[in-house]
Amino acid sequence: KGSPKQKVLSYNHNTLITQTFSRGGIKEIAPRLYREVKDARTAALKGDIAAQYILATNLQIYPALAIDSTEYVQNLRLSAEEGIPEAETDYARMLLNGKKSKKTILVKRSPKQAISYLLKAAQSGYAQAQYKLAREILSGRVVKKDENKAWFWLKQSEAQENLYAKF
Repeated sequence: KGSPKQKVLSYNHNTLITQTFSRGGIKEIAPRLYREVKDARTAALKGDIAAQYILATNLQIYPALAIDSTEYVQNLRLSAEEGIPEAETDYARMLLNGKKSKKTILVKRSPKQAISYLLKAAQSGYAQAQYKLAREILSGRVVKKDENKAWFWLKQSEAQENLYAKF
């Protein structure tokens, strides 16, 4: 709290500038955010799928709110399993690379499972998933390279004004 020091965190190609402060500092500086995350945590524990995703994304953006990294991963996984396209896409990215904390593996690398989540999210119409799936199909690293399928998913994403797909 009160520190002018800032650091840049990078996750899933999103760059976030966040102040480095403690959980208590967040409670003092941003009480509304702290309450929202606390309420989301309570609802997530009761099985509220939307709250699980909201909590996971807040814990990703504001690491000081997390008790530990497993809470973020667990809520993201649960949201993905319930079919929230944004969560499916984020979790698929995690599965493509794996995710470790300092001491343990939080998510084992599983490219096949990642493609499955991406495909479900893309089929639901989520433009970012369509774009990411097209990139994976075009690269040929995880699935057999198929320019026709990649082009199909790029066109789907582009139709929704996804800037990356347009490029």
